[in-house]
Amino acid sequence: MANMPIPKIYVNKHYEALLQRLIIDLNYTLNPDKPFTGYNALTKYPDIHIINNHEISDERKSSAIGIDEIKQLQKELLYYPLNLPYQIGIIFYAQELTVQAQNSMLKMLEESRPHTLLYLLADTDRNLLKTITSRCQIIYCSESEERSDMKKDNKNAYNFLQKSLDEKFAYIDEIVLQEKKSPGKIDEFLLDLLIYGQDQLKKGVNPRTVQIIKSINKARDRIDANTNKKSSLKNMALEISI
Repeated sequence: MANMPIPKIYVNKHYEALLQRLIIDLNYTLNPDKPFTGYNALTKYPDIHIINNHEISDERKSSAIGIDEIKQLQKELLYYPLNLPYQIGIIFYAQELTVQAQNSMLKMLEESRPHTLLYLLADTDRNLLKTITSRCQIIYCSESEERSDMKKDNKNAYNFLQKSLDEKFAYIDEIVLQEKKSPGKIDEFLLDLLIYGQDQLKKGVNPRTVQIIKSINKARDRIDANTNKKSSLKNMALEISI
């Protein structure tokens, strides 16, 4: 039986930080030929289905997400994907889901299919029912993700990319040592690189930036597959130094 993708809830008070984290996750998970660069890029794929009532400019008096929107999303996620590996549902401002809408979501969560991914973005998880949060992976976006929105230049990532190959290898040796003392250092390092790459894509897509993002994602895949961390990172360094 195929592993079922776990729905994710991203929590952060800053909308841009949530969007940034979502795009990084999608680029990592899907590894598309043309990485996603922002919200508009997400709307161009028939396999990505978005609920974002804050964008609706009609006479609605409330941005609350109701049961009808959830039922429509459920129908859209039933189909097999056309262009991407998954059918993807994204609910922005998920804290505004009504109780009825959340109850309707339970069936979708309980009967999740291998070809579907679901993301909820919220400024707080306090308004979400326990029956929802218990079935999802909750990710509280860290300061490093907020930093990309408030600080355009990621100096650590930029400095690493400017180093010679020998200097990159020495830096990786140090990161691997730090990981043994403080687990999470490698993830933080790769996340910094992804955030930097994502910021560069906002300025325009170029082959080098795309290659950097693909190499980072490949390194994360190798590490997730229990490949030696140091060799995975050094292979990445080789690829992005060419």
